[in-house]
Amino acid sequence: MASVIGFSGIVPFGKKASFIFDSMLFIANKSKLTILSKEIRCYLHYNTNNPATGISTPQTETQTVIYGEGSIGSETSRSTTFIFMPAMRFNQSYTSSFQVALAGFININENESTSAPIPMISWLTKF
Repeated sequence: MASVIGFSGIVPFGKKASFIFDSMLFIANKSKLTILSKEIRCYLHYNTNNPATGISTPQTETQTVIYGEGSIGSETSRSTTFIFMPAMRFNQSYTSSFQVALAGFININENESTSAPIPMISWLTKF
């Protein structure tokens, strides 16, 4: 389950330009997944044939296989993501605009945080 909060606005600069700001904050709670490594011993039985004598000899191999077993716990972890987009919009006419934005995101988990810029150029038109 996640909660979303948004904030946006526009401020005109003269007749042809506007500053636009848009942002969203996502707050998500996730159940923690615990994975335990387990081992199992496997025995492989087979016969090999000696090509010179034609005698079949029984063989046995032992292998250890490691696998994971998971469970969902009652604890939760929180992930927060903030997306923001400051932009300048230039109105070429009543039906056409050009917009330049330097958007980005910041993602914060319990163990790490990640961020990246996302530059965008948009052409808006009215049909």
